[in-house]
Amino acid sequence: MTICQARMIGKMPGSSPKMITYGHYSIPREQGTVEAELRKGTAFRSRLRKDLSSIQNRIRRWLDLYFPEFQSVYKGLGKQACAILKDTPLPVDFLNVSPVEMTQAHREAGHTYLPQKKVEQLMHHAEHSIGIQEGSEMARMEISMLINQLESMDYCMRIKLLKLSMTIISLAERIL
Repeated sequence: MTICQARMIGKMPGSSPKMITYGHYSIPREQGTVEAELRKGTAFRSRLRKDLSSIQNRIRRWLDLYFPEFQSVYKGLGKQACAILKDTPLPVDFLNVSPVEMTQAHREAGHTYLPQKKVEQLMHHAEHSIGIQEGSEMARMEISMLINQLESMDYCMRIKLLKLSMTIISLAERIL
């Protein structure tokens, strides 16, 4: 629609109904305090989830670069995967240790359970890894930072989403 046509719509009889049906015109509705709180709460919740998924995507990108075979053993970024990535993030780290030593080291570090079968699978994949070998120290620092961000964000999200959900429920009950 050109500018000239848009000007003509305003002058044509019956243009207001046409504008409304085409979605070019609406009357703003005043929101009460409850509706405003709900809108801001849901926006805040979606922003938190977007931040968490951003961190998870950065970790997946790191894994694609340095240890792409890791995702064939661990599909998600759960506690076990994060524990392994904290201690032994690169394929080179798996080559000098036996599976029994690695599971023992993880238990001593306070991680609850690390299946030896998965450690053996990771070691097998690490021997034939196609990941980047250069810049290993900076890669270790980067994944350590990302895992720490993920864990702190996950913890904060659980607490804040619980509080936020309770608040949204109580506000929604007030409306109904």
